[in-house]
Amino acid sequence: MIPPGLLPDSPEPRRSAAPWVLGAVVFVALLAIAAALAQIRVLTRERDEAVRALVAAKSRPVEPPARSVEEPRPAPAPSPPPAAPSEAPPPAPSRAPDIRVVPVRPSDPQNVAQGLHEFRAARYDSAERLFYRAFPDSMLYLALTSLAQARYAEAIGFLHRAMTIDPEWLQKVRPGDLFGTKAAYTKVLRALEEQLEKDPINADLKTLLAYLRYHDKGAPYAKALLIEATNAQPDHDPARVFLEAIGP
Repeated sequence: MIPPGLLPDSPEPRRSAAPWVLGAVVFVALLAIAAALAQIRVLTRERDEAVRALVAAKSRPVEPPARSVEEPRPAPAPSPPPAAPSEAPPPAPSRAPDIRVVPVRPSDPQNVAQGLHEFRAARYDSAERLFYRAFPDSMLYLALTSLAQARYAEAIGFLHRAMTIDPEWLQKVRPGDLFGTKAAYTKVLRALEEQLEKDPINADLKTLLAYLRYHDKGAPYAKALLIEATNAQPDHDPARVFLEAIGP
């Protein structure tokens, strides 16, 4: 038997497990990216459905009012002379199809409750998906969710729509109470004010700030912002409707 230590060590290096670990990390990262992309596609599809429903609701024709019972009926028109036997009767006028707007899905209060829970936890993407499923009753919450993500063009659109469909929109909720912490609400408020400093005549931004400040500083402060908005853009409908809601 050869004593230990007399033979040379094997020149073959030991294999490291580092490449396997790195491969596993890359695989997990790819799975996470794929899941995130799938989630973004779902949110985009639901947002597109809601926007299409908004456009369809705005384009719905207004039906004329029903005729009153007391309204006198017009005198019957004289009957035309009988047509010659060889003359064919005129074709009956074609009736226009009855087009009715069907909502994307019925409102679900449970989605609103879950959406508010996600909103308070600052998970705005998840909250937005749930609010879209409660469309259109969640229009005001969608406005605040867009506002929290600094998507001001979407926020003013949802807020204007809420003004037209919800008579209690102004007193429905205090925006600051929806956020989980005062710091989160202050951050959103400061971001809006800084954006308005960069664009001081933007009527959309002034109207959004008036909505937040109405609940913080009162109606006179909000009214002053809305007057500035209408002076900058006289045909700005959201600011005009907001002023009417505040009153004299």
